[in-house]
Amino acid sequence: MIIDVHTHINNYHEDRVVSLNESLDKLSENMAANNIDYSLVLTSYKVNEHRPSTRQVVEAIKGYNNLGVVSGVSYLHYNHRDVREISEYLENGFIKGLKFYPGYEPFYPNDIRFKLMYEMAIEYDVPVMFHSGDTYAPTGKIKYSHPIHIDDLAVDYPELKIVICHVGNPWIKDCMEVVYKNKNVYADISGLVLGDFSDKFERYMK
Repeated sequence: MIIDVHTHINNYHEDRVVSLNESLDKLSENMAANNIDYSLVLTSYKVNEHRPSTRQVVEAIKGYNNLGVVSGVSYLHYNHRDVREISEYLENGFIKGLKFYPGYEPFYPNDIRFKLMYEMAIEYDVPVMFHSGDTYAPTGKIKYSHPIHIDDLAVDYPELKIVICHVGNPWIKDCMEVVYKNKNVYADISGLVLGDFSDKFERYMK
């Protein structure tokens, strides 16, 4: 069974609006073309006409038995209503994990503001995922997204299952030291390139 643990259905080409159903249809087509059995859809740290909310995605995938949702959480904007919704979704199994976006938002992973979120993830035994490494937008502040900062969190929350996204690219060796050192830390290899691999980059990654 092949599971894609890191997909997005955001519309990054914001010159036109793409419906949520269109995005899900495109994802389903790509999954079929690449023999993917199950995919996790990660929602964003911000919500607008190009980036659907966790609630919208949870509702939209109810007809799909091969899709799950990981809830994106905003450091700057989450509130008590978000906490209640996430808790309810975790309790009912509607979301499979939580995703945080250091670099895109200015915080380090061990920030006390997310303590409750981490405790909920432990209680419901779901992983937390962190953007790590370079940011798609040049306005990101990559000092926050260096994978080395995950080490503090892993030590402080040994029962928390942590995924470092994008294998910390370009700090791949630093990322893998954090994974090697901490038994509760993993990495995914999503989003390493925009478009196709070049031969040189593929050799480097291997």
